[in-house]
Amino acid sequence: MTDLKAEKEQWLTLQRVQKEQIDLDLKMAYLNRIDRLDRLKELIENHESEWFEALYSDLGKSEMESYTSEISTALNEIAYMKNHLKSWMKKETQLSRTAIGKSEHSILRKPYGSVLIISPWNYPLQLTLVPLIGAVTAGNRCFVKPSEKSQAVSHLLKKTLSRYFEPEEVFVVEGEADTAQALLEMNWDHIFFTGSAEVGRKVYEAAARTLTPVTLELGGKNPCIVDESLCTRETAKKIIWGKFLNAGQTCIAPDTVYVHASVKEKFTRLAVETIREFYSCEPEKSKDYGRMIDEAHFDKISQYLTQGDIVYGGSGRREALFIEPTVMDNIETDSPLAKEEIFGPVLPVVSYESFDDLLGMLKQQEAPLVTYLFTDKSSRIDEVEQSVKTGTLMVGQVIFHGADPRIPFGGVGNSGMGRYHGRSSYETFTYEKVLYHQKKDYANNMIFPPYKSGVLKTLRRVRKWFG
Repeated sequence: MTDLKAEKEQWLTLQRVQKEQIDLDLKMAYLNRIDRLDRLKELIENHESEWFEALYSDLGKSEMESYTSEISTALNEIAYMKNHLKSWMKKETQLSRTAIGKSEHSILRKPYGSVLIISPWNYPLQLTLVPLIGAVTAGNRCFVKPSEKSQAVSHLLKKTLSRYFEPEEVFVVEGEADTAQALLEMNWDHIFFTGSAEVGRKVYEAAARTLTPVTLELGGKNPCIVDESLCTRETAKKIIWGKFLNAGQTCIAPDTVYVHASVKEKFTRLAVETIREFYSCEPEKSKDYGRMIDEAHFDKISQYLTQGDIVYGGSGRREALFIEPTVMDNIETDSPLAKEEIFGPVLPVVSYESFDDLLGMLKQQEAPLVTYLFTDKSSRIDEVEQSVKTGTLMVGQVIFHGADPRIPFGGVGNSGMGRYHGRSSYETFTYEKVLYHQKKDYANNMIFPPYKSGVLKTLRRVRKWFG
């Protein structure tokens, strides 16, 4: 505790320095931000083999999965930011005429200052760097707290960010929950958190004490609807890929498949065939299939296997942190499997008879990060779009929206608040500063007391000129 107290004093000193050194000069700010983005790119590319090793050590990720879901996502974000930053930094100016005169107002987006980024363990590189890219693009200085569960990536982030950035630019703090708590007690200009809703509430409470703006990227029990018009092998492949990517430890993975009763048997058969095609009949030997992050998470996911009927899979080895890709049926209605975000390689398949009844049931659930819909009927798309509260509605595909810098990413309600990626990140990590300049006065004397008779009538007549 004494060491943590001493560390916190050092953090407070560094935080003050960060706040003092925010880029204010627009010309140099642009060049500095591009330079930092270039350094982040070098940090990723120059250490690619080390990132592969760290991600495999923490989560058993293959190089293909590590590159597509972690490395390339961050590199694409950097490229997008560099291509658009200059236009985003331009001042927006507008002339206005009102009943009392002519004015000019300008809007410029300014960096908040010193930002705290708390990142999770499931995509420990991407979900640290993409928020950091946004914060740096916006001109902020940052503290980064990686998850203590993904130790190999956390250590490598500490090593590389310390090498490519001065502490007053980006500073990494490693540690357990007490370290995160100590950081949350500091007065930040913005907090960006990715993780569970349970911890997100604690972050929100801490931010409220200092009225600090906060972005929360949480989770959700993402429904995946398959109707009778699009129960195909291609649909099954997309869903199985999205579900078992990173061994199901993905916040936007399809959580539960709701399939029309007339095609449930067909979908289940296609799902099982696809699992065997992707990972063979011995998935523990597949180089393309990941592992649970730790024994506690293995135990949690294993408990779900008792809460319904196992159609396929269900085996596991705790010492290897391996749980087989599993398909389940006849889920117990009040079980944790039916109510909680699964966050693992267990896919419940639930049938429905009436599309309207299904939507009615989904409307009663907490809003997810994303709702997936597989249908050939445009009317069904409209129905879901209009009736289901969700961060994203994705039709005919899964996961891809989470890696596209052109698309705002985030939840609503219990699945989070705020958006990031691309332009949304730039807006998240900046505030609008307004300059209002009164150029010419027409009727100031009319608005100053004591008010003369007839002035209100005149103002009403003048106001009508403006519509």
